[in-house]
Amino acid sequence: MNVILLYISCRSRQEGEIIIQHCFEASLIGSATVVPVSDILVNDLMVQDAQECIIVAKTLETHVSLVVEHLQKNNLYYASCLVQIMNGPDKSHVQMLENQLKLA
Repeated sequence: MNVILLYISCRSRQEGEIIIQHCFEASLIGSATVVPVSDILVNDLMVQDAQECIIVAKTLETHVSLVVEHLQKNNLYYASCLVQIMNGPDKSHVQMLENQLKLA
């Protein structure tokens, strides 16, 4: 089993905190951070600055689809982007996360 970092964009810190709270209550993530970012987007060949937040959440590979389903089911998936990033196979970290997500 692998540890996965989820990169989830959201419109604000408040929205990010709501998403994180829902995921914690459902035991879908072990930890999360909300980071404000300033994205530079190109729309119709015009550069635009967009203020948003990014959630970086730690979960297990088996939980990625459950997180997406949970967010969609609870109308929390406003995110324009959800990316999974695999973390190396650090067995002690996997065990800690399994315990936290009540899988052990």
